[in-house]
Amino acid sequence: MAHLHSNWFYGDISPQAADQLIYKSRQLGNGTFLVRESLTHPGDYALVYLYDERAHRALIRTERHYGVNVFYMTRSQLFNSLTEIVEHYRKTPLKTPHFDVLLTRPCPPVDGDAVGDFSSE
Repeated sequence: MAHLHSNWFYGDISPQAADQLIYKSRQLGNGTFLVRESLTHPGDYALVYLYDERAHRALIRTERHYGVNVFYMTRSQLFNSLTEIVEHYRKTPLKTPHFDVLLTRPCPPVDGDAVGDFSSE
């Protein structure tokens, strides 16, 4: 559960709040990212990243595999932790049908006054 203390993990913020945070950080460029808990797939996570000044999402699934929790975006590549999958895509581009993007930097947090605006439903 090391991801709980990572600067890229935003917990249970809403999809809209995550998109707003990414958009507000667009000056940091492609690959700015955060990870949040998935609201539509409990137990899974959403990777939200910036590409071409737009927020994009990828689902990170979790499941038990031979008695151990694994994380993946495609079953062909399993990771032992959320941190491990994030670190992988910081070194190896995330491929989509339309573009490839390397995760470059965590999305910076908002100031304390704005946090209330980003709570989940």
